[in-house]
Amino acid sequence: MTETILIIVGLTLFILLAAKKIKFSLVIINILLATYLIRFNIFNIPFTFLEMMILALTAVWLVKVILKKEKIYLSSYFSIILLFLLVGIVSVFISPDIKAALGIYKAYFIEPALYFLVFINVIKERKDIKLIVFSFGAAALVISLIAVWQYLNIFPGLEPYISETPKRATSLFEFPTAVGKFLGPIICLFLALIFVGKEKIKTNWRYLTYLWGVIIFSLLATIFSFTRAALLGILAAFILVSFFSRYKKIIWFSLLVIILIFMAIPWSREQIFSVVSGSDTSTDVHVIMWQGTWKMLKAHPITGAGLAGFPEVYNLYRDAAHTELFPYPDNFFLAVWAELGLAGVALFCWLIIKFLKEAANTFKKSFERYDKKLLVGLMAMIVYFIVHGFFDTPYFKNDLSVMFWAFVGLLVVIKKLNQSGQKGENGV
Repeated sequence: MTETILIIVGLTLFILLAAKKIKFSLVIINILLATYLIRFNIFNIPFTFLEMMILALTAVWLVKVILKKEKIYLSSYFSIILLFLLVGIVSVFISPDIKAALGIYKAYFIEPALYFLVFINVIKERKDIKLIVFSFGAAALVISLIAVWQYLNIFPGLEPYISETPKRATSLFEFPTAVGKFLGPIICLFLALIFVGKEKIKTNWRYLTYLWGVIIFSLLATIFSFTRAALLGILAAFILVSFFSRYKKIIWFSLLVIILIFMAIPWSREQIFSVVSGSDTSTDVHVIMWQGTWKMLKAHPITGAGLAGFPEVYNLYRDAAHTELFPYPDNFFLAVWAELGLAGVALFCWLIIKFLKEAANTFKKSFERYDKKLLVGLMAMIVYFIVHGFFDTPYFKNDLSVMFWAFVGLLVVIKKLNQSGQKGENGV
């Protein structure tokens, strides 16, 4: 009963905020992405607090649009979103578990699309963009600080992960890799804000402290969660960022020194060799799972298993040595193929290529320093997404799907501002 009252009060306050300051309601959603962990049923339909905030935000925004008779901006990504929704609903009816499939369709496709639609219509100025970036940094600090405290035994960790060797922090999440998945894209963005730029410029020390705080604590949390795929993705993203930095030679030298140090330390060297050779337990499980997934996909090449269908269908094709069943095959493109079929893979490839091309073209045409930094950060995020996605699924999760489309929204707004010729402060 107490939990119900708190949820009702929280949503009421959020609706009041959205009605008065709709931009700040987007900020609140970004900071509270982890509230997808607060789950409840309404008329036997499962919802999360994050979902309810997005639905409430959309409703308030639509009322404002109707009352003010405003035009709705759709952007060139609207056709991709519509196709995703179409492919998604087909995959729902292919799924062996339609109820679970509808839940995933609602949380990973419909609600992120609604968030994106509101985002690109509400965020219209560079100061709004900075507010959004700040909100993601605030979310990262909350998640990372809790993870660091867990690792230092200041805050209770989740069993059995906190008692494993090496012990692994989970922060607010239900498993350790969720920490790296959440923090990785934000780290990419903030690395670009720090390092991108060919000339030396004066920067407010409080702003720099905030940027470095987000990066350092987020990196520590990712390390303490032992999310190796996220760290590899961040490294790849940082290399891309370095090409746009006046410090690229220093960055390359520092990375070389770090790699040599890791190779010199017996424990870290053993970890690297075990992953490369496949003798590492996690790597071995991944390889066996990919082999089983490939067998499954060869049997269902066009449709895949349907949304939420992977665990059940994969079970028919898995190797006998693989005793654990996961919701996804720990490879983004295999997961998309399994969930959405070949059409889903084609759509995601189209989206990624379009995103990178638009970010690169807007970077070339932009004269705003802050825009250029963010655009490199967004391209770095995609590099991170691809590299991390080879070993995991950095999209199929409530918070991650919303964050992904928020970053697409940032690109759309930056491109629109540059096309309109709106000038900013030209600072960092």
